[in-house]
Amino acid sequence: RDTITDTVTIHPDARADFSPTYTSGCAPLTLDSTLINVTQYPFANDTYSWTILDSDSATVLSTFSGTGFTDYTISADADTVYVRLITSNNYGCKNDTLIQRFTTIQDPVADFTLSDTTGCGNTQITLTDASNPTGLALLWDFGDGDTSTATNPSHLFTNTSNTQDSSYSITLIVTAGTGCSDTIIKSITINPIPKAIFSLSSAATCAPTTITSTNTSTHKTGTWSSLWTSSHNSVAINNPTDSTPTFSFVDNDSGVDTTYTLSLLVTSVDGCQDSITDSVIVYSRPLAIFSIDTGTCGATSITPDNSTDTGSAFGHDYLWTLSPNTGVVLDDTLYEPSIYMPLNTTNAAINYTVILTSTSLEGCIGRDTQTIVVYPKPLADFSFSLADSCSPDTAFFTNSSNPYNSETIGSMSFVWDFGSTIQNPNKLYANTGVVDSLYSVQLISETIHGC
Repeated sequence: RDTITDTVTIHPDARADFSPTYTSGCAPLTLDSTLINVTQYPFANDTYSWTILDSDSATVLSTFSGTGFTDYTISADADTVYVRLITSNNYGCKNDTLIQRFTTIQDPVADFTLSDTTGCGNTQITLTDASNPTGLALLWDFGDGDTSTATNPSHLFTNTSNTQDSSYSITLIVTAGTGCSDTIIKSITINPIPKAIFSLSSAATCAPTTITSTNTSTHKTGTWSSLWTSSHNSVAINNPTDSTPTFSFVDNDSGVDTTYTLSLLVTSVDGCQDSITDSVIVYSRPLAIFSIDTGTCGATSITPDNSTDTGSAFGHDYLWTLSPNTGVVLDDTLYEPSIYMPLNTTNAAINYTVILTSTSLEGCIGRDTQTIVVYPKPLADFSFSLADSCSPDTAFFTNSSNPYNSETIGSMSFVWDFGSTIQNPNKLYANTGVVDSLYSVQLISETIHGC
C-alpha cells in the first residue's frame, strides 16, 4: 500500500469591516481615518474600494481605494452621506460590502441686533439675541476685552479721542445642547466727540465795544460746523455760523456792569457735538451829565453844574475842554471848575463847545457836550441937536447904538441918565442963573442878551 499527503488551502471570503467612532456630529463633519477606523484583514482582503454616496444612496460623491481613508467633509448641517466599503481578494472569493450612514446635526444659527451701529464718544449699546433656535448658550465678546453670557446684554463702548474713530468687532458664539455651535461677528464704530475750544480778544471791556474770537476746537477730519449764541439778544454776532465771528455789545451807561455768556457748539462730520461757554464783562461807562449857562456876556466866570455819578465805579477822572479856547481860563480836572469866558470884542456871537469827559476806574469813558454862546459887547452911541443954546431949549437925541451880532437897534433897551428909556428922547434944559450950565448926558445901551 502507498500513502500520499498534500495540502488543501481554503481561502477566506473577503471581509469589509470598519468601526466609526461616531456616526453623527456637528457640521462641518470631516470623515477621516481616525473616525472610520478600518479593520484590515490581510489574509482575506487584497483590495479596498470606497464610495461616498449622497443621501439618496445613489449619487456618487467620491471614490477612492486603499486601506487609508481619503478625507471627506460634510459641510451642510442636517445632511446625510453613506460610506460604502467593498473588499475583495485575489482568490476570487466572495466580496464583502459594508455601508454606514453618517449625518450632521442641524446647527444653531447665531444672530443678533444692535440698538445702534454708531455712536458718539462713550455710547451704551444694547445687544439683542436673535439666534435660532432660542434657549442656546451664549457667549458675547465685545472686542474690548469684556465678555458676557447674558441673553440681551448692554455694554458701554468708549472713545476718548476727539479726532479718531474707535471700531469694535462684537462676536457672538451660540452653542446648542448637542454641542454644535455657530459664530457671528458684527462691527460697531464709535465716532469721536469734538472738543470745543475758543478764546476771546477781551474778557472785560467797556461799552459799547466789539471783540473778536479765536476758535481752536479739535475734531475729526471732514466737514464740521460752529454755532455761536449769546445769553443776551442784544449781542450782535456778525455771523453765528462762522468759525471766528465778532461780537458787538450795546452801549451801557446804566451804572450797572453786564456779564454776557457766549456759547460755541461744534458739530463734527459725524454729527457728534460738544459745547463750551465763556463770559465777558462789559463795564458800564460813566453817564457824564452837566448843565451850564448857554448864553452869556464876557468877560465873566461861570461854573457848570456837574451831575455825573461820583459813586465808586465812576468819577475817577474828569476832563473839561473848550473850543475855541483863546482867553479861556479854567482848572480842567476839577469836578465843577470855574470857567473864565473872555470879553467878546467882535461883531458876532462866539460859540464855545464845552466837553466833559468822565473816566471810570475801569477806563471807560462817558462824555457830555454843551454849547456856550458869548455875545459881543454892544456899542452905546448917540448925538443931539444943540451943543450950545439959550435957556430954555429942548435937546433932541438921536440914538446910534449898535447891538452887533446882526441884530437891530430896535431889539435893544436903553437907560438915559435923565430918566428916559426910549430910543430917541428929547429933553428941555433951562438956566435961571447968571453963569453957564453944563449938562452931562449918559446912555446905557443893553442888548436882548443882557450885554
